[in-house]
Amino acid sequence: SLFSTRSRRPGSGGNVDVNVYPDYLFRDMNLKVSGTGINGDNYYLSLFAGADDFSYSVEDEQLNQYLFNELDEKNLQQGASLFYGKKWRKGGVSNLTMAWSYLSKQSSEIRQLVRGQNDRVIYDMDRDIDSDINEFSVSLDNILRPGKSHQVEFGAGLVRDHIRHSEDTFSTGYIMMDNSILLPNAYYNSIFTVMEKLTLKTGMRLDYPVSLEKVYLQPRVSATLRLNDSFKFNSAWGIYKQFITRSPVIDENGNYNYLWVVCDNEDIPVLNARHYVSGLSWSHNNLLVSLEAYYKKTGGITRYVETLTDRTIYSGDSRSRGIDLFFKKDYLGHSAWISYSLSKTEEYFSYFTDDEYRRALHDQRHELKLAGIINLRPAYISANYVYGSGFPDPGIADAVQTDDYDYSRLDMALVFKFSRNSYKLDAGLSLLNVFNTENIKYSNFVRIPSEETETIDLHAEAVPRTLTLFLNLSF
Repeated sequence: SLFSTRSRRPGSGGNVDVNVYPDYLFRDMNLKVSGTGINGDNYYLSLFAGADDFSYSVEDEQLNQYLFNELDEKNLQQGASLFYGKKWRKGGVSNLTMAWSYLSKQSSEIRQLVRGQNDRVIYDMDRDIDSDINEFSVSLDNILRPGKSHQVEFGAGLVRDHIRHSEDTFSTGYIMMDNSILLPNAYYNSIFTVMEKLTLKTGMRLDYPVSLEKVYLQPRVSATLRLNDSFKFNSAWGIYKQFITRSPVIDENGNYNYLWVVCDNEDIPVLNARHYVSGLSWSHNNLLVSLEAYYKKTGGITRYVETLTDRTIYSGDSRSRGIDLFFKKDYLGHSAWISYSLSKTEEYFSYFTDDEYRRALHDQRHELKLAGIINLRPAYISANYVYGSGFPDPGIADAVQTDDYDYSRLDMALVFKFSRNSYKLDAGLSLLNVFNTENIKYSNFVRIPSEETETIDLHAEAVPRTLTLFLNLSF
């Protein structure tokens, strides 16, 4: 059947779950033309297009109530980049890059909950969303070597982002936005190597959003110490700014939507973050082991909170800390690697009733990844597995978030690679979610209020078992 019901986990209350198995179609295409001149200059033109269609329809009876929910969502992504790299006689390099990208989302959703006995409408929603963001950028990057142990990197660029968003509810214009931002930028890095053991990198990036009439300085510094041929220690610190953001919108039932917005430093503050990272790695006999720890403090995050009568913007901050552990082994052309992440991300907004930090929506305590490639040239067999301990319940907006929804998925692929003097051909197939594990698609988690003590939670399945075919051709 199209849907099924299941019991919620202990401690999650009396909510009734409805699982949805949507229709999902994804396709993409890449085209790249590249070459090298007789003087060593290189160039390329790269084009990309991808699209996916996601839809489902649910008709179900729960708690003596009739539920109808229909969703149709279409996403389109396009991009193009043009590159030219110039090698200078004295060893310098200059790279000119122009790039354009576009992302659009169109969705239409009808949701209705009706009392079964008298056909009285308990909940009714009809919403259409049309949203897109596009970016054009041009940059000139340069690398010079004033000395054997000294390298200088510097460059400048221009970025323009344009965001449009319209949202109609019951044919009434609820939200309409059309904003853009023009962002000149420049950077400078100086890299010194001391006695072939210690590498120091100091730099500064500046951004000047024209509409804000303010220069944003972002200093950064890093160091790498090679203790011997096998051990390496690295540490870095930096300040980062972001002038567009994807903000969540929470309705009165705790449901989430997302929209792109331009940071105007009034309603939407400029995102700012401080990153601290330190790590240690060891490599020997084709075995690599690395351990990295980080702490990140982010300010200026925004969230829209809806009630039945209005929509209010709140700003807040978040803090993240974690450890990443990584192992990789290469043997006779085969490879295998494993990684583990232990992390914690918390956030705070002024409307929180307990006046304390809470788990962020993307907070996940544990994540384990395993992958491997078997080289049977010209055939290659690969597999990767991911397990995540789960995120907070996205339907709980104003309470301590405790429910986790575990995520696990195994993907496998078979690839054939053929090479001739005039062309290279890669072809194969992949099977996503081999065991067809039920995972929740968080962006389509829906909580519907009921007149009973329970509410109805609608879960759209993430990637079901899916077979894909691919072809890469190079001349």
